[in-house]
Amino acid sequence: MRDAAAELLGLTLAVPGQGDRLAPDLRFFYLGGEQAGQTELLAGAIRRRLPSEAARRRARAYLHREAASLVPQQIGRARGDLQYRLAEATRQLVRAVGARYAESTFRLESALWTAAAAREATTDDTARLDRGLSERQRALGQVITLLEQATADTAQTVGRGSQPQGCLCQAVTMSEDPGRRLVLFRHAKSAWPDVADHDRPLARRGQRDAPVMGRWLRDAGLVPDQVLCSTARRARQTWQLAQASLDAAPPVTFERGVYEGTAADLLALIRQVPSAAGSLLVLGHNPAIEDLALMLAATGPDTENGQGPNATPPGSLERMRAKFPTAAIASLEFPGTWPALTQGQARLTAFVTPRDLAAQRATGS
Repeated sequence: MRDAAAELLGLTLAVPGQGDRLAPDLRFFYLGGEQAGQTELLAGAIRRRLPSEAARRRARAYLHREAASLVPQQIGRARGDLQYRLAEATRQLVRAVGARYAESTFRLESALWTAAAAREATTDDTARLDRGLSERQRALGQVITLLEQATADTAQTVGRGSQPQGCLCQAVTMSEDPGRRLVLFRHAKSAWPDVADHDRPLARRGQRDAPVMGRWLRDAGLVPDQVLCSTARRARQTWQLAQASLDAAPPVTFERGVYEGTAADLLALIRQVPSAAGSLLVLGHNPAIEDLALMLAATGPDTENGQGPNATPPGSLERMRAKFPTAAIASLEFPGTWPALTQGQARLTAFVTPRDLAAQRATGS
């Protein structure tokens, strides 16, 4: 029927498929699904009502005029549909870009906040370090002034002939060899999560004990000139919490050898410490820390009964032999330099545990 209507009207009737392009050509009469049926009815009506050729020509001319306006209308509808789809895609793109921008802005703000906090912490550490260095410089200046005065007084005395010259040499020798202090610090109590041993963090008890031991070091006058610390996470956290209570920031070196080494390995590291460091703190693990303390501490009747030049506080050596618990500290002193440190040469001056300090606080002593 559609072919008959096309022949009658003198037009090519076509129903465009999805995505077909509409060509502005008057030879074609584009139809939708409903229009196709209407055209077939129109062709039958024309045959019945316009039997003459002249009437049919007029009908064809009319339909040509209608086709001329219909094609631009169809193109306009297609253009409007395309514009709507483009606008919707643009809105979706704007929403996606806005969400991504908001997420990026949040991450950037978080990074800036973290950087500011780190910068503030670094500034505080630098200020504490500067204060510590200034105090040490003042103390060093006072010592130098005293030495200069002593040298001048000794020179005057020697010039008068009332003092032997060996006194000057003795004073110089004593200033060059003031002795050394070694502090052995076992890390605080650690937790046991399902991680590698090197990455184990402190437990809650360890987080409480580490600052307490740091305050004891400060109050006992045992703030070190230099620190050797294990690279293990629990040791680094112990030092961080203890150092915050020292009111000082001594230079710290994190050594893998302190984590892995034996007592002999720790002694080899200690012997490499620069001679300018008068005191050293080693923060490590058992059994190496305990073995090193027992190896270096002098023993004997005069030592353990509280008499003699190497006497230790009563009971300290026995308690250290019995147990060297977490967060415990052993302080040892010895004459000479770091490379000369050998077995049994040091005097145990203190052995303190968190439980000892808790008992002192409980009794008010």
